[in-house]
Amino acid sequence: MGEGFLSRRHTLGFVGRLVGLVVLWGCTQSTKPQESFNLPNRSLTTEPEIQVRLLDLAEFNCNVGAPSTITRLKGKPYAGELTVSCSQKGTQTNWVLRRGATVLVEQQSDVFQLTSSESMTVNTEIFPTTSLSMRIEGDRLEVVGTFDLETYLPGVLQRELYPNWHPNTYRALAVAARSFSLVKMQDRRGKFWHVRASPSDQAFAGGEVRPIALDAVKSTRGQVLTWNNHILCTYYSSCCGGRPARASDTFAATSNAIAPLSGQGRPCPCQASKRYRWTTEVSGRLLGNRVGLQTVRSIKPIRTNPWGRAIKLQLQDVKGATADLTPEALRGHITALGGKAFSGWILKSESRRGVLTLDGAGFGHGVGLCQFGAEARASKGVSWREILALSYPGAKISPNWGP
Repeated sequence: MGEGFLSRRHTLGFVGRLVGLVVLWGCTQSTKPQESFNLPNRSLTTEPEIQVRLLDLAEFNCNVGAPSTITRLKGKPYAGELTVSCSQKGTQTNWVLRRGATVLVEQQSDVFQLTSSESMTVNTEIFPTTSLSMRIEGDRLEVVGTFDLETYLPGVLQRELYPNWHPNTYRALAVAARSFSLVKMQDRRGKFWHVRASPSDQAFAGGEVRPIALDAVKSTRGQVLTWNNHILCTYYSSCCGGRPARASDTFAATSNAIAPLSGQGRPCPCQASKRYRWTTEVSGRLLGNRVGLQTVRSIKPIRTNPWGRAIKLQLQDVKGATADLTPEALRGHITALGGKAFSGWILKSESRRGVLTLDGAGFGHGVGLCQFGAEARASKGVSWREILALSYPGAKISPNWGP
């Protein structure tokens, strides 16, 4: 528990409501996987519940206007505009539930739980959950919602894809997102949350969901991608830049060194993305400082995957000294220095007066399904099953999960 946290107050506003608005936000996952796992047994009566970390807050204060009925765990219902605040003293967390200035409940506990008969609004955004859990983790306030899996997935498609995209793009991503979710649910079983509602796992939106997203989840209900009778950890990103990445070059887990996560040889038609090619600038001196060199004057690929995508880059400084980095590590350095690197794949560099101009390709890690590539293929009549076959070569679509 950081010392600076003791003087902070974290507040959370929420309200039960049925409709809302959402702003589109694309996703580029960057998550470390665990081992893949055996298919869950089919169930005709139950549906898995996924714990989604909706918010991770340093400070939070939200005013909401619609009435609701909220029930504290083992408590009575409260109607109206409510606020939860918490403060930390030593190892104890003190929770306060308020309506305006009136204190309704005070409680000391590690976790504060609330339920409602309606969807809940958190920070003016409506989520299709009737259960919220909150805790302090380090110096952050985590707010977690519990969702039926098939109820959660349309919100992923809502945030990940553009409204006018093809239904087959939506269907392909529905299967990929379902598979990814189930793997993360298994990886983090027994934890406080399974996935984050952010690009670091899967972007996720509350509010009113567009029909195309609902239809895509419904029409693929229960279908997952498998490899050797295991659910596949189906990474996906916005734009691969034309050439796919291999998961084994990007994520540290032995389960990634398999054919479906190694890409396929044909070029990906994702040129419509504004990040298919991009340019950024960074100080050669500052970059050199971060990697143990003097002023960096060039960056070039020294190793590629079978499809020609760089997996190792060499930085050379003005004295001829070099340092080798993975694209992901280089992207982290460029971003930390204020450069707008949308991936770590650098095509070429030019140095002038100590400033490096870098031409890069793609948006995200480039493993698995490329969203812009999927849309280009769907627009040309490629089915969602074919899109998945191209994105995850050798994987099988299995209907083995689901009520």
